[in-house]
Amino acid sequence: IREGEYFNRDQVENDIKNINRLGLFSQVRYAQVTENGKEGVVITAEEKKWFANYVRFGGSLEDDFQGNSSYTFGASYRLNGINSYGAWNQLEMEIGQSPRLHDEFRQPLSSVSPYFIAPEFEIGRKSIYLRDSSDEIIAEYQRSRMFGSLKVGREIGWSERDKCGLQARRRQHRQVC
Repeated sequence: IREGEYFNRDQVENDIKNINRLGLFSQVRYAQVTENGKEGVVITAEEKKWFANYVRFGGSLEDDFQGNSSYTFGASYRLNGINSYGAWNQLEMEIGQSPRLHDEFRQPLSSVSPYFIAPEFEIGRKSIYLRDSSDEIIAEYQRSRMFGSLKVGREIGWSERDKCGLQARRRQHRQVC
């Protein structure tokens, strides 16, 4: 609302929804106020303290009790609110059976737009096992994967994304045993 404009409850509530869609605030509210004979609207947004930047760790261990085991340990770091439009960057790393490095940067097209662009890059390797009819491993292949993409999308809800874009991939397979 700009000075001199009439209060439009539907427009203000729509603006509040757009602010909430950013996912950066724990609470957004508004109040109609009167000061010095003038009426106005005050919008209050409380930033999520826990959401600014965070690190996550995880891992998995697998064992078939026949001498075949694998592990994966990973970490990710997310940096939120990089600029006034609410951009974020997430870096993920995994070591172990399937090492991987993935980075995605998401840039909204404006501070209230549900549309975004998101370049991303990933490089990794995965083991693929060929087994015979008795479930014995007879060969192991390493699949290397590297790709980069530029996605264009629209936020639909809290965690859903609908996106389309260009992606370049390179895969390489090699037998290791």
